Amino acid sequence: MTAEQGLIVALLVATLAALAWGRWRTELVALSALAAALATGLVAPDDAFAGLADPAVITVVEILMLAGLLARSGLVDRLATPVLARLRTERQLVGMLCLGGAGLSMVMNNIGALAIMLPVAYAGCRRQRLAPGRVLMALSFATLLGGMCSLIGTPPNLVVSAAKQEALGAGIDFFAFAMVGGPATLAGLAWLWLGRRPTASRAAPDADADRPGADGGDAGETAWAGKVAQADDDRPLRDDAGPVLFEARVTPATGWAGQRLPRVEAEARMEIVHVVRQGLFVFQRRDTIRLEADDILVLRGPRPLFDRLAAAGAVIGGAGAGDTIVEAVVAPASLALGSPTAAVLAFEARGVRVAGLRGGHPRADARLGDVRLSVGDVAVLAGPAHRVRAAVDDAGLLALAHSGTPVAGPLDPLAAVALLVGVLLAGFQILAPELAFGAALLVAGLSGAAALPDLIRRIDWRAVLMLAALIPVAEAFEHTGAAAQLARPLLALAHAEPMLLIAGVWLISALITPFVNNVAAAAIMAPVALNAAQLGGTEPDILLLAVAAGASTDFLTPFGHHNNTIVMGAAGYRLRDFLVQGAPLTLIVGATSIAILSLAA
Repeated sequence: MTAEQGLIVALLVATLAALAWGRWRTELVALSALAAALATGLVAPDDAFAGLADPAVITVVEILMLAGLLARSGLVDRLATPVLARLRTERQLVGMLCLGGAGLSMVMNNIGALAIMLPVAYAGCRRQRLAPGRVLMALSFATLLGGMCSLIGTPPNLVVSAAKQEALGAGIDFFAFAMVGGPATLAGLAWLWLGRRPTASRAAPDADADRPGADGGDAGETAWAGKVAQADDDRPLRDDAGPVLFEARVTPATGWAGQRLPRVEAEARMEIVHVVRQGLFVFQRRDTIRLEADDILVLRGPRPLFDRLAAAGAVIGGAGAGDTIVEAVVAPASLALGSPTAAVLAFEARGVRVAGLRGGHPRADARLGDVRLSVGDVAVLAGPAHRVRAAVDDAGLLALAHSGTPVAGPLDPLAAVALLVGVLLAGFQILAPELAFGAALLVAGLSGAAALPDLIRRIDWRAVLMLAALIPVAEAFEHTGAAAQLARPLLALAHAEPMLLIAGVWLISALITPFVNNVAAAAIMAPVALNAAQLGGTEPDILLLAVAAGASTDFLTPFGHHNNTIVMGAAGYRLRDFLVQGAPLTLIVGATSIAILSLAA
């Protein structure tokens, strides 16, 4: 291996390690890798920004815009409402959600498909009195499966097609991915429908669990029992999504004044993170802290406790007269991402308050308003209903529709028509994908169905920048000959049995993607697959499809794909839930993909 080849391999290993560590934002890691490649001469200055003009990047931007247009049109919500009314069992609901999520993912980015189906899932859970944790993981997995079936379904498909276009002058056909993705999706959906469904690792709080005396103690030993605690048997939906981090004031309604902190925690079944008195944090031994009137508590407790304190007027920023409470999850493209909860401009402008946070958020180090939002966090918002809806839309959050019905925007079927026409033009190779979807956006803009500047503002530019930065680095990986060097060990598998080569390429791609992301995995493995195909005399499409399928098999962790991160926050899953549910699905999809590709080889 030459010095140049060793340098590009070291750069890619460092990039993968940085992405897996998760310490820095993914687009910054990718841009840093590009800068390092420029500084060392691995990428020529003229090629530094070639990724921005790459057809794969342009197509990703267009698909994200069309997905946003369809999500805001309200069309899917209105189509789903009569279907939800006819569903009677959990299995029927899971089947409907998985089919809908997989179907949408075939014609748009899978994050967009999840954004459209998430309110529908919550509406279905409300109707059937189900905890969201019973269905959301299956929905996330279904959107990842459906994306395997077409060129535009997921970025890895575009990446491997662009790699072939660069190397051989022709990309992969629009629906060629369905040869592998179709059977794999059907097998995966069958498992999701028939298999055992998860519940969140955090136990669902029982209706009576957070009331004093529920464990056999004396229910009358504290004023809390008589003043705030109410029977909760009428809750239409048991909440298993984990505790809520919020702030509450010690008032006469709570009956906490004069009591020691550990006793209040034990009786109310909550964790008091901080005590704030007269604007200052109380720092002393927890067992010696005695609460006083007007103390502000930063606490973590179950949703029923939050609701009861809010009804008693004790929650800071809680719902007042005429206000509503709405939960919304922070998406990858959200404008609120990284901002403290007290400094989100979209909320300030609308007079909306963040009353609490739940999901995978870490322990608070200060007041609730200082906590910075991350992907998957669920914000509990309070304010007038119309203002909350507008703030959620402005900030790019995904409303969880706790009202029981999907949140629908103005009906505009032209959004779906534009997307369908773009798919047909690209699918039948009448136009290149970037031209087909560009034409669809142009028609939607000229007709007034889309406000293009607004759609551009809502794009997840982090993913776009990462893809644009990694493309020149991946091309340098191939042009230096490093990809060919790393492909040679795979040839031993090809000489032994072609199926082993396909399985090896798929397995390496599948093992990389949970720890980085599917775009990076596909960008790095595509040159390796192309060189392995050239050296071993294998059809390039076979190995590239193996890379795309492996990079899309991302069911084992909540951080490998944003869809998994979002549902983790929304339903309160933990890593163990993804391992238990994702491992069988990974084996099923892997075995199906390898078998289909081996037969086609």
